[in-house]
Amino acid sequence: RSALQLARAKTTSEPTRNDLLALCKAHDEYRLFAERAGGLELSIGHSLLEQIGSTEQALRKAREDQLRQTLVKLHWPITVNNPSLNLGPQTGAGFESAIRELVSLQLCHQLVYNRHAHLIADSSEVVGRLWAVEGLAKPLLKRFRYHFSGSRSTNRIDKPDWFHGFMAQAVKDHCDLLVDRVQPIVEQAVRESHPSAFVDVLALFVRALIRGLHKHYESIWPSLAESDALVCHTVDEALSFDKTMADLYGYSAEAVGSWPRAVDFFLADQSRLVRWMDADLQFARLKVRAELDKPTAWSVLAATVGLFTDNSSSSEPPAPRLVTPECCDHIISILTSVAERAQAVPSPEGQLLFVRMVQLPLVEDFCKQLSELLAKEKLTTQVFTERGPAVLGEMSTFLNAAERIKEVLATWEGEPFYSSLKFVQDEVSTEEVGSALDSSSSHRVLDAAKRGVRAGTKVSSKFGGLLARVSAKVTNRIGSRGKFARESPRPAAAIEPSFQDSPSVLQPEIERLGALIAQTTTLIFRVTLGLFETKLEQYVHFIRRGGLCLEDRLPGPTPEFSAGLEVLASALTPLRKRMVRPLTDRFAATLGKGVCDVLVQNVLDGCRLDQNGALQLEADFKLLLSLFAPFAKRPENRFFRPLKDRLRILCAASASLSSLRKTLLRLIASWDGSKDSPEGRQLTSILEDGYEVVSFGAQDALLLTSSRLDVK
Repeated sequence: RSALQLARAKTTSEPTRNDLLALCKAHDEYRLFAERAGGLELSIGHSLLEQIGSTEQALRKAREDQLRQTLVKLHWPITVNNPSLNLGPQTGAGFESAIRELVSLQLCHQLVYNRHAHLIADSSEVVGRLWAVEGLAKPLLKRFRYHFSGSRSTNRIDKPDWFHGFMAQAVKDHCDLLVDRVQPIVEQAVRESHPSAFVDVLALFVRALIRGLHKHYESIWPSLAESDALVCHTVDEALSFDKTMADLYGYSAEAVGSWPRAVDFFLADQSRLVRWMDADLQFARLKVRAELDKPTAWSVLAATVGLFTDNSSSSEPPAPRLVTPECCDHIISILTSVAERAQAVPSPEGQLLFVRMVQLPLVEDFCKQLSELLAKEKLTTQVFTERGPAVLGEMSTFLNAAERIKEVLATWEGEPFYSSLKFVQDEVSTEEVGSALDSSSSHRVLDAAKRGVRAGTKVSSKFGGLLARVSAKVTNRIGSRGKFARESPRPAAAIEPSFQDSPSVLQPEIERLGALIAQTTTLIFRVTLGLFETKLEQYVHFIRRGGLCLEDRLPGPTPEFSAGLEVLASALTPLRKRMVRPLTDRFAATLGKGVCDVLVQNVLDGCRLDQNGALQLEADFKLLLSLFAPFAKRPENRFFRPLKDRLRILCAASASLSSLRKTLLRLIASWDGSKDSPEGRQLTSILEDGYEVVSFGAQDALLLTSSRLDVK
């Protein structure tokens, strides 16, 4: 029977769809016979396959010619000069019939004979090329090649918006017809052979046009790759085209599985991916440099009071504070745009690579720029004395910029995009990336990768391994011969344990900026505190000589103490005006505790004074508190608790202090040193409840009582 059907088919001059079905059935019967005969192979099997192929080819050519002639009658495609189609009753019916016949022919072969199983995926979605949709796209692709090839004036690689706009307009012009007229026809034809299958004609049409874009990219790539600006501009337009297709027509990688996008061309090959990252990095650096070179780059504007509320208890409204410099907002905008481009990469590995190779180097560059600017100020004791407020104001501006970028990066850490990169980082950092992709060496790695690609040599295994993973996944998306591979999701259980402990991809730059801030504020602290100690030497000598043994209190603060206060004021005042609140508060806390330690060690410990002298110390202390009042509601507790507690003991009345001394001597004599013993609890109660002293113990309190000359 198979032989007879083969002979009949060879004598048919104009085969029909039924002839093709009969041939497929004959081949199936032959295969069944051959299997029952123990795997027998006869020449008739090969002859049947050849005849099926030739019959299919003849039928396909006839159906495609029919569709082509119908499209000519319709005046297809829609253009500026041809805004509407000739969809009359007769031409419309012919158009629908041609679409139906071509789809039925393709499904007859591919589903009955199952020669191309990838036409319909496991999810029952039609993902392969439909001949009918390809036939609708061919006239548009022909017009595209006419306008954007050869020596025509429209063929300009510096105008990627032209050819992307052509494709976007083509989809817009034909969208309604494809959805309203073609979609129902194709759906009906597909379900006759495969009832559970579904198809998106518009997505197939967009995909056909994107393949045309990829061919165009391929032809212009050698010239395109020579210019950073052209690469960036073309990628911008490709991303914009993909966004338009996703937003307006639902065509996206997430919506239609593993189908290609325009930007996938730049991701499917290692050399193109490296070139794209390099172009983006260089172009972004130029933009950052342009922003930093502006005369107003480091200028600041007054912020509203609500943004910078003082912690002081003063009833007067605080003066407006100053915000970060102007360049910060522009740099954050550049970093944000890089992150958006990274998210266009379909694979998580590619997103991680893009962030590390493009975004983090920009932060590193900015950090280095801030380091150079801060180093130029050369803050020393002499510079502080001569022009301290001006220098500290400039340094505050640069520190504000570092703090602002650091805060933004810390906020981004918690966003879904960067959180997801933690998982990928755990998987690839050890095996493929390792230290080679650390942001501190990203320039060297990217340069090495570029040299390797340009020379045609193999990129280093760590870098090349990750590039290969990115390119392979995108190549699967673009596909070859219409076949598409779908990525299987990574099991969450395999990566979740390491997510909790691993640092984020932004953590190195956050730490770099934090280290720069800490280093600079530590320098300011050391210079300020060192000069304060120097100015305090006369005050210390005054006390050591018995200057606080006073018959009467001084009318104001001790003159020798005022010089040290002037040093503190010359640091805190400009910082309060120019530095953002978080930095100012941290610096004030550090400086306050440092000043407290200096006063306790150099002034209070071992001094000899009477009650008037202690009260004079308390007056000096209150003046010191006024300098730190804007940075805390109760600076005496937050910064100066050891100093406050000592003054509470020293300033007590003579009789009260004498009683305290006797009580301490009696209890300490029988105390075993344990806080839980009866004597230990009583000592704690006396100091905390009686004098509100919490920063030192009974022995220190006893020593303080001996500092009062009027206490026996």
